[in-house]
Amino acid sequence: GSAWEADMQILNHWINNTSNDFKFIIAPHDIKENEIVSLEKKYNGKAIRYSKWTKESKLDYKILIIDNVGLLSRIYKYADYVYIGGGFGVGIHNTLEAAVYGMPIFFGPNYKKFNEAVELIKVKSAFSITNENELMTIFNRLNSSAEEYTQCSADCKKYVESRTGATKLVLEYLQLNSIS
Repeated sequence: GSAWEADMQILNHWINNTSNDFKFIIAPHDIKENEIVSLEKKYNGKAIRYSKWTKESKLDYKILIIDNVGLLSRIYKYADYVYIGGGFGVGIHNTLEAAVYGMPIFFGPNYKKFNEAVELIKVKSAFSITNENELMTIFNRLNSSAEEYTQCSADCKKYVESRTGATKLVLEYLQLNSIS
């Protein structure tokens, strides 16, 4: 989600070193035409744009490139693993959009100003990586252990669920402290 060029360098290793049984959805941070064309060229016929995708074409491509805005938060529900972009630059994109669906989350080292990311790492549902080898090591470990993957996913969902109800608390506070 919201992948920058530095993220794509890491992701390319992941994409190119996993079996064709795995499908990838890439939501680039920059969806200008030249950026999308560049991505398509890198994957040499293995990628299709969301704007050109059909249900019939889903088996023919390893990579779906999201070439419009507004879909990312809903797309995460189709993932088994998520990589959040921005961690090698200004900072990561929203982790809660993905965490709500409960799956392992990866991102680069620039995440510390985002409390949810810090907490997701503490509950072992998110992983900060600094290079493609770290990503592949953690991915391979989780992917080869259904028990560890399931626990990671459950802990991620539990984290999100434990932080629900803020709206209700704010409304109750306002109601109790309103001026008549």
